[in-house]
Amino acid sequence: MEKSSDLISLISSNDLKKICNKEYELIDFTSDKIELFPPYQSVTQLHLTLRQEGAHEIQKNSTQPLREAFQQFFQHNFKINLPLKNSTILQERKRALFTIAFSLLAKGDSVLCPNPGREDYRQISELVGAKPIQYSLEEKNNWLPDFTELRKLLDKNVKLMWLDIPQFPTGAKLNISDWENLISFTEENKIILVIDNSQSFILNNNPESIFNYTGNFQHKLELFTLKETFNNAAWQMGVVSGDENLIEKIGATNKMINDESFLPLQQASINALTSDSTSDWIKKQNLQHKNTRKKLQTFLTEINCKPINENSSGSFIWAKIESNGKTSIQFCEELLKKYSIFVMPGNKFGSAGEGYIWVSLHMNQSKIEEAINRIKNSV
Repeated sequence: MEKSSDLISLISSNDLKKICNKEYELIDFTSDKIELFPPYQSVTQLHLTLRQEGAHEIQKNSTQPLREAFQQFFQHNFKINLPLKNSTILQERKRALFTIAFSLLAKGDSVLCPNPGREDYRQISELVGAKPIQYSLEEKNNWLPDFTELRKLLDKNVKLMWLDIPQFPTGAKLNISDWENLISFTEENKIILVIDNSQSFILNNNPESIFNYTGNFQHKLELFTLKETFNNAAWQMGVVSGDENLIEKIGATNKMINDESFLPLQQASINALTSDSTSDWIKKQNLQHKNTRKKLQTFLTEINCKPINENSSGSFIWAKIESNGKTSIQFCEELLKKYSIFVMPGNKFGSAGEGYIWVSLHMNQSKIEEAINRIKNSV
């Protein structure tokens, strides 16, 4: 029998079936497999471009039309004017984060990483020789940075701060004063602020950019990838915007380690970003996400967990374990052993996630119903 302390290693090795109830098929509520399809017209554009002359050649200096499409998309949705010189195309999220870190960090630099937060912030910082410093995000502060704590954590080597908006894994959003405090803190301490804004259109009636709150690009970068908004994870397309000098460094690194993206994928992405039907398509996707979220909330009630915010943004739900005396690991392990149902323990994202769980909206609704029935029928 596996010990509770081994659950994290089983998650990392994708070997959860070792402790499942063998009577049931595993239902994984943490999958990042997107069930929804990309916009039809962008897939059509992909097929058309595949047949064009030169489409299958290595592309050279071909990204300006795609950058212009992102510029148009941000103008329409964020109401910001982003000069082309302030952006560069990057590929999927992890590769983009590595390119940013490799370009801007050196051995001996310190980096502020959210807790709870994405593991890859810490991992990528360490990979380039920087020292991660975790800053806590707690429920008492609405899962947003505590700037008093942050100032205590600062050392002379802090160069960069990672943050997701909406915050991952909690779905918390910033209000005007939060944005102002964040911008003031990083400017005051000359820290490069890197915002991952890729989830901003998921269940969010008012998508925002950091550049809605400041016209000063200096020491600020914002990453936006298409995966969550357009359901096209395999296309691996994104853009980073902000400080022109930082963008030049990132662009130079990117040219050194990556070829330009496959032209048909660029053209399909341009179509997704600029089509007249994009706004309606995003609304339609969010309606489906709302239905999935409603079913997930019913499931969470069945397992005695409470979402911290029933109207949070992002393609996930962060919920508090209501059962007394159980750690996140113990709670999740019990679900696996009894029902072959897996939800992510909150402390997988850092120590501040203890007492919470995380589930993904990328769930087939029939699987959610199956999990609910499995629990009800066992009582």
